[in-house]
Amino acid sequence: RLYTVLAALAGLVFCLRYAGESGRQKDPGGYRWVLRAGAFFLAIIIIAEIWGKQGLADFLFNSLLRSTAILLAFMLFMYLIHGALERVLRSSYLQRMALFYGDTDIIIRRVIFFIDAAIYGLLLTPGILFIWGVYDDLPGAVKGLLALGFNVGSQRISLGLVIISAGILYGSFLASWIVQKLLMDQVLAKRRVETGVRVSIARLVHYVLIFIGFVVALLALGFEFTKLTIILSALGVGIGFGLQGVVNNFVSGLILLFERPVRVGDFIELGGKWA
Repeated sequence: RLYTVLAALAGLVFCLRYAGESGRQKDPGGYRWVLRAGAFFLAIIIIAEIWGKQGLADFLFNSLLRSTAILLAFMLFMYLIHGALERVLRSSYLQRMALFYGDTDIIIRRVIFFIDAAIYGLLLTPGILFIWGVYDDLPGAVKGLLALGFNVGSQRISLGLVIISAGILYGSFLASWIVQKLLMDQVLAKRRVETGVRVSIARLVHYVLIFIGFVVALLALGFEFTKLTIILSALGVGIGFGLQGVVNNFVSGLILLFERPVRVGDFIELGGKWA
């Protein structure tokens, strides 16, 4: 019991100290919350030991210790993954490709975000739940976590479906960015298409891809196509009545893009000033 109390007390001091330093140094908020959560559980362990709840204290201490170990292991693993990914994407071979030229940092950030979300969400979180006894085994933890959800009428919306839909939507944004870059910098630029026309085509492709991604994401959630058509129709009517200004501005923007009464590089006189 003395060992557990001393170890918990030392950990409590460590968490509180570095949580304060992390706040002053403006580190990412996730680190501070992890340290504060650790301090909270360590304080409960100390209180449980003092009140004679040794079984509870031992369970919390062992679970917290194993959770810390697996968290550190995952952080080291992700650090190695990030380094390897950055090394590959910054290789001389890929840098010669048009897609990577000048935008390597953006690509690295977006790929790392996707990998982090997948690994932390599908591996680390179920592992922590398994350690704390919420599930009996790791595969059961993954299945149980993905099965969490709620009902919308007769339709079951699970966390797994939400993750798939979010991945599809994120993929549509990523595909839109890639296609726009290739169109702007390669296909249309080599054909010497005017800058304003390139922007118009790229934005139209962006809207089309995002709309397709949105529809596919809703279908992945389990909505039937006929019901989805009704929902989109009702949504269109609602937008038409409630957001007329936004829709008008959007349509006006499309008209400006295609008719091009004002082109990229033109000067405008407004209130006696040139812009």
